[in-house]
This record gives sequence, C-alpha cells and structure tokens, in this order.
Amino acid sequence: MKPLYTRSSIVSTKVVAGLFVASQISAFAEEVKNPDLTFDSVDELEPTTVIASKFKKELKDVPASVAVLDPAELINEGNSSVVDAIGYRTPGVIATSTAGQSGYPGSLFIRGTKTNRSQMRLDGVRIYDPSGSGGINNFLGSASLYGFSSIEILKGASSSLYGAGSIGGVLAFNTAKGEGDPTYTAKAEYGSYESWLGVLSSQGQVGDFSYNVGVVGQSTQNDSDSVIDGSDSDQFSYYGRFDYAIDNHSSVGLTLRGGDSDYETPEYGDVPTNKPQQNSYDYLFGSVFYENQINEAWKTRVTFGFSKEDYDDTVAHEVIGYPPPFYAPTPTGEFADSTGSTNSDRISTYWDNEYQWSEKQQTVFGAYYENVQYKSHYQGPGYVSSTKDNADTYGVYLNHSWQVMDSVILNGGLGWDDHDDFGNEWVWSAGLLYQATSTTTLRSNIGKGYRAPSFAELTPNPGYPAYGIPATVVDSSLGAEQSLNWDIGIEQEIYNTTVTLTWFENDIENSIDTDTSGDPYVRQNVSGKTKANGLEFSSNTTIDQINSTLFTSYTYYQHSEVTEIPQQSASAGLDSAITDSINAGLVCTWVDERESAGSELESYFLLNLYANYQLNENVKLHARIDNLLDDDYLLGDYTFYGDPNAIKGRGRGVYGGVTLTF
Repeated sequence: MKPLYTRSSIVSTKVVAGLFVASQISAFAEEVKNPDLTFDSVDELEPTTVIASKFKKELKDVPASVAVLDPAELINEGNSSVVDAIGYRTPGVIATSTAGQSGYPGSLFIRGTKTNRSQMRLDGVRIYDPSGSGGINNFLGSASLYGFSSIEILKGASSSLYGAGSIGGVLAFNTAKGEGDPTYTAKAEYGSYESWLGVLSSQGQVGDFSYNVGVVGQSTQNDSDSVIDGSDSDQFSYYGRFDYAIDNHSSVGLTLRGGDSDYETPEYGDVPTNKPQQNSYDYLFGSVFYENQINEAWKTRVTFGFSKEDYDDTVAHEVIGYPPPFYAPTPTGEFADSTGSTNSDRISTYWDNEYQWSEKQQTVFGAYYENVQYKSHYQGPGYVSSTKDNADTYGVYLNHSWQVMDSVILNGGLGWDDHDDFGNEWVWSAGLLYQATSTTTLRSNIGKGYRAPSFAELTPNPGYPAYGIPATVVDSSLGAEQSLNWDIGIEQEIYNTTVTLTWFENDIENSIDTDTSGDPYVRQNVSGKTKANGLEFSSNTTIDQINSTLFTSYTYYQHSEVTEIPQQSASAGLDSAITDSINAGLVCTWVDERESAGSELESYFLLNLYANYQLNENVKLHARIDNLLDDDYLLGDYTFYGDPNAIKGRGRGVYGGVTLTF
C-alpha cells in the first residue's frame, strides 16, 4: 500500500507552513511602533567579533587569534553547507567529511586536534556532543549557511571563557537579526548528480519588532562509485530569529534552527544485500535571550538554551548463523538489520556581563548551568549495547582586558567548572596585543584547556563476542584531558595587503584512549604528552584596478594528533566585480597527502568557478563549476572492511539557478 504521506508531501507542507508563518510575522510587524536603539543597531565601520569576549569588540583590539567569515560572501561563491564553506579556507582550521560527500557528517580539526577537542556554539548556546563527536559531526554535515550573519572561529585554548571541550578552539554561528523594510526571497538551483536546492526566506524590521525566517531544502544523489548502490542525501532545515526592543536599553529575542537529514552510506553497507546504511538525523536548537544596558558601564545578557538531537542508522546484513536476540532474520529468513540510535536533550542557562570601568579597562564575567540527558542503543550480530545517562555542569568565569598604553592591550581570564562525573577544573588564559607601528601588530596568547570525558567514554562496552572482540571496561580514575596552548603571531599591512603569520603549540596530557593489549580492553588516561604544532599564514588583498579581492591561506603542521590532517594545505580565492551587475571568481584548494585508517591518501587540487548576474532589481542568476579539472581523490579509505569502503570525493559538477527578491 502506498503511504498516505510521502517525504515530498511532508517537505512541501513544511515549506508552505514556513511561508505562512513569515507572512503572518510581517503582517503583525506592520503594526508595531518605530524602533529605538538596541545592541545590534549601531553602524559598524571596523570588523568586529563576539566570540573573543562574548561581547562585541573590534577585531583590531583583540589579542586572541580569531577568524570571522561572512556567510553572504560564502553563499555568493556557491556554497550552501557549513562544512563546504569552511573547508580549508582559514589557516589552522579544517572542516571536511571523511565519511562521504554532500550531506554526510563532517569533522572539525582546529590546530591539529580531534573534532571532540573543539567546541561549537549556536547563538551563544553550546552544541553538545555526548557521544564523543557525533553531535558536532552531524550538525556540521546537515546545517546550511542560510540565515547566519557571521561564522566566527576562536583558535587556541579558550576553556576560561567557554568551559570543557575547547582545547583546539571554538566555532560559533550567529543568526542574523532582521533589519530594514521586510523583504522576501526565493532561490532555486539545479545541477549535476540530480542535485537541487530551494530556499524561501523573509526578513525585516518594522517598529520595535524584527524577524528573520527561512526554510531550506536540498537533495543530491552524490557521486559515489561504491559497489553498493545508493548514496542519496535529502535535507530539510528551517531557521528563525525574532527580536523585540522593550525600550532604549533592553530587548528580548528568540532563535530557532532545526531540520532533518536522511542520507545513505554505501561504504558502510552490506555487499551481499547490495544495501547501503540508512541514516537519519533530526535536530532542534533554540535560545531565548534578554539583553539590558543597565547603565553606561554595565551590559548584561541572560540566555536560556534548549536542544534535541536524534540519530538513527540501519544496515541490512546477510544472515550467517547468529542466533536471536542478536540477529533476528526478516520474514523471508534471508536478511537481518543492525541498528543504532542516539538521543540527546539539553537545557542550559548563561548569564554574561560586560562592565566598562573606563575607556581602557573592561571586565567580562558570568556563570552558566548545563544539563544533558543522553540515550543510545546499538544492536547487531553478536552485539547489544545500551546507554542512558544525564549530567549537570556548573561554571563561572572572569576575564579582564586592560589597555596599558595606546599600543599595548593585556588580557587575562580565569574559569572554574564542576561536572557530575569527574569533579571540577580550574583553567586560565592570558593574551597580549602590541601595536608596534601603524602597520605592524604582534599578538601572543597562552592558556590552559581541558576536555571532559564523554558519556560514551564513561560507559563500558560489551564488545563483539561473535567477532572475538573483548569487552571494554572504564578505569575508575578516568578524568579530563588537559592542554597547554600558546601562540605568537604578526599582522603586517603592506600597501593594500594584510598578511598574518602565526606559530602555535598545543601540548595535550592525559589523553583518553583504549588499551587493547589485554582482555578486557581498558579505557583510560594515557600518560605523556600529545603535541600539535605548526605555522599559519594568510593574506587578504584589495586590487582596486580590477575591482577585485584576493585571499590566500596556508597551514603547515609539524605535528598533529589526527592522521587525516595533511601536513600541508593551502587555499586561495579571487572575487571580481566585472561590471555593476556581474560578479565572478574562483576558489582553489590544495591538500597534501594524509592517512586514513592506515591507508595513505594522495594529495589533490580542486578548482571551483562561480558567477552571478544581477539581471534587475528583483532577479539574480548564478552558475558555478565545482572541481573544474575533475580531479580524482579520496576523502577516506577504510578498505580493511572491504573494497567498497574507499570514499571518493565529488567529480566535476555544473550548477545553476535563480534568486528572486521582493
């Protein structure tokens, strides 16, 4: 029997519902009175950052190593997903997927560290990862670029501000606040591998009320050459931000971002059944916030965050004689399923304050509470494992910035966290900015970071008796990983070019690993240090003669703790305004050799071209070619499972579309 509701009809219903909500918001907003000044309404002449101190500051006054990306520029280049947009663009930062192509979970490597040693935040609220890295991986692969005002990356240990899990750094996404007269946008794109993208959005401000809402749908068959058929990815997401100015000094707001992602992974499928693994990820992240300028010196913000994430996977196998309950055949008696699921629910409260003692001294301080509830269940041939747990975390922090003289800024911070499962941690940080000349700036930072054990790491594992793999027990003294991170860099302006060169070091102690030398295996802290260090280079140039901008980025790792990280990588991009209505450019990426599960992956070079044509005030056309040279490369290689597990990157793809704005 054909199902009453198909996936396409459900997506269509969501799109229509999203447009209805946007239209009703706009109609309501027309009746609201004129706005007063709020935190986000001041015109900005200098590039700013929020992630460096939790409150808006000009980048030139920040000792920390921070990169700020503009989602509008990234979309203009043809990017639609977060993982593709970040890529290798920022030195010392890699966002990629070692699991598959578009729609697959992503990995985040900051300064040579593993994904679970960096933290992600959405609108000031932490995206938690109770399973070790799954929460971050799934969101990276599923989140679209649309609706964000900025993407910020704080590199280096930042636990004194953000708590556990920020050894490598912090990646933050900020949803845009609506402004100006209400506008409505519809975008459609189609291209290679049966790929399509659709975006419907509306944003604006009327009176004291502003809004920004949108829905995004995308689908692709990808470019897999696995012996197992099927590598489809279907994604639907929505976002919203709503702000209301109470008076000249205070405002309240709400942010939402959610969606569902379904994708197939043939590389983890079953050859006898010719069926790929089926994966589903559903998520909802939200925040409610209140901001108040208490007086000329004191700003305060209270944020309540909530999230829900559900991940499920299923793969069919050929029955090879394992008895129930581990392996139950289908009614035909031929095949059975291995299934897995993880579910996490999170609530959090943050109280953040900024106190301006004088023009030269400011203190940021606050406290937070987070609660996470986590469940997982996996069942396969000879294997059943279930986990159910919850944890509370409390923390306080204090950070002070002092402009000692016109050319010198000092920064210091102290943080304390208390965790249910392993106790408390004190962390600290210090930074220096020295404006040596009008064109030369020196920056240096040092800090202690840490990562708390995940639920998965704190939970024993029954092993795989059918395959002769012993159980895993957890050392009773298992504790947090520790790190000491420092960097020193120079920023130099040369005519119309800004060049940045930074050396960084990250020493990690008490790494959590599993000792597989005995039976049972033992999950424990490993003595000794793990080092990640290297060199970061970037440049940004304005070429007025041809109305163009040029960026370059290069990273060299002397040591890294992840074999998938190449020793060298580089990227460059040129964006040109050819006429008032035509914009075009290119982005190229080179990635050095690296390893994947013991296999060596060859280096590769990607060249992408894009163009945009503003036909008139309401219509814009766009086109792009990805991987113009059709370079053949691998994202990962897990061939110890069998030949189909080499994961290739996408070949050449051609895409085009139209955007309507009213």
